[in-house]
Amino acid sequence: SFAFYTCFQIKDKVSGQMIPFTLNYAQRTLLVELEKMRLAGVPIRIVLLKARQWGGSTFVQLYMAWIQLHLKTGWYSVILAQTKDTARRIKAMYKKVLEGYPSFVFGVSELKFAPYEGSASDSIITDRSGKLVRDNVITVASYENYESARGMDYAMAHYSEVAYWRPTPTKSAEAVVTNIGGGILPIPYTIEVMESTACGQSGYFYDEYQLAKKGISSRKAVFIP
Repeated sequence: SFAFYTCFQIKDKVSGQMIPFTLNYAQRTLLVELEKMRLAGVPIRIVLLKARQWGGSTFVQLYMAWIQLHLKTGWYSVILAQTKDTARRIKAMYKKVLEGYPSFVFGVSELKFAPYEGSASDSIITDRSGKLVRDNVITVASYENYESARGMDYAMAHYSEVAYWRPTPTKSAEAVVTNIGGGILPIPYTIEVMESTACGQSGYFYDEYQLAKKGISSRKAVFIP
């Protein structure tokens, strides 16, 4: 909580100003579950059933950002949402946080995203001149067109609003998550968070949450009402 408040700033919904990221009760609840796994030295695997408007997606992304900025390099991440615009909005929040980050920690005057190998979907963290600061790639992709996320060596994945990923003749939520997650090694500091608001009592997300709730899944069930 101290690191988030000290280093990260987010946009206040009331004033529109950038303010220190003070974790609310729901975010602290999720933080406890994430940190239990991290400190135990086990892979972080969570399926999160959540209410709206408490900053769940924001917190998941900034927890991953904290790991990329402070703890690990070569730790690539992917944000996968129903549409690419949604994934970009999650990443845009990360971008704003990066711009307000105390960059002197890294001995530079400014932090920013820059395209990785000319890709519009992949970014790296550089200084103002474009010099690499942290060797971590951040990828945005959509369920509708997840092919752009294939082939990257990911260590962290954030799957957003999975209950709304509707199956098509060519893909399903299960196939997409398996395809991305299959390349993430089951080692400490790797992360997979599958989150969604509720959308009926059927479908892949519902089934995965029920399995986790019963304790017969590699994922931990977390419910934020």
